[in-house]
Amino acid sequence: MTQRAWTRTSNISVRLLAALSVVLGVFGSSFNAEALPFLNNFISISTYCAPNVNLGVNGQTGPVFNSNSFGMSCSDFFGPSDGSADATSSVDFGVMKIYAEGTASGFTGYASATVTLESRDLVTVNPADGALIGQSGTMYAGMQLQALLTGNTIGLWCLAAQSGTPFGPEDICDIPNGFTTGNFDCSTACSFDFSFPMTFGAPTLLDIKLVGSGGAATNGQPGPIFGSIDLSQSVYWDGIQSVTFGGQPVAYSLISASGHDWTQSSVPGNGSTPAPEPASLALLALGLGGLGFARRSTMRLN
Repeated sequence: MTQRAWTRTSNISVRLLAALSVVLGVFGSSFNAEALPFLNNFISISTYCAPNVNLGVNGQTGPVFNSNSFGMSCSDFFGPSDGSADATSSVDFGVMKIYAEGTASGFTGYASATVTLESRDLVTVNPADGALIGQSGTMYAGMQLQALLTGNTIGLWCLAAQSGTPFGPEDICDIPNGFTTGNFDCSTACSFDFSFPMTFGAPTLLDIKLVGSGGAATNGQPGPIFGSIDLSQSVYWDGIQSVTFGGQPVAYSLISASGHDWTQSSVPGNGSTPAPEPASLALLALGLGGLGFARRSTMRLN
């Protein structure tokens, strides 16, 4: 599902990608397995005059909020240019939100804000069948994302849901305005499925990452030019759908270092109820049978 055919079309797109690479360099190297659970909220603002004005906020428990703004004017061979950008974001276990915007004027005006969010947690899947402890299985989960690009936006977003440094071929990226392969239309909520290898009974790293970048560039026009990216309705974790061993679903219970219940959906109005364990189903059937017996006995007495 990855959107990744990169074709150079403008210096501005290259600038944005370079700024994103700087953020990911800090982002990828910040991992410390001993710091789990952990929430990372990092904003980087870049303008033509002063690139990479950074602000990071981290926390062990959420939600973690962050906001940053920066603007500057300067002159070059083409005359005065202005750029300003700002971003707000929050991250919690199961919920990530981003809004970033930029305004540029002058023939070489440029501004962008890039937000990098990450939540790391250790989850342990305990199978109902103790014989599976130590065996390899697969966990299947879903996420929902909604993204809006407005104005003459230089924008992109990438979503990953696995351990390791983002972003790999298995991740989901939408990179319009210069790097494009058709792109996702997520103006209404898009749902994505992910799978994670895991070992029954052993802690597994659940590392969810989201990067969103929005801004504007004049590209030789006097401006002002405005653009934004709005992921303020995303990302919502949609719950663990199933756990399998050898391709077959298994009954399980799950614990996490953060205390968050990853089997549940964080999508507003879409809370899920865990599937009953086999023992619970047996008790339910027994109870229904007892009710039926009691009803028949009452009818005979009447």
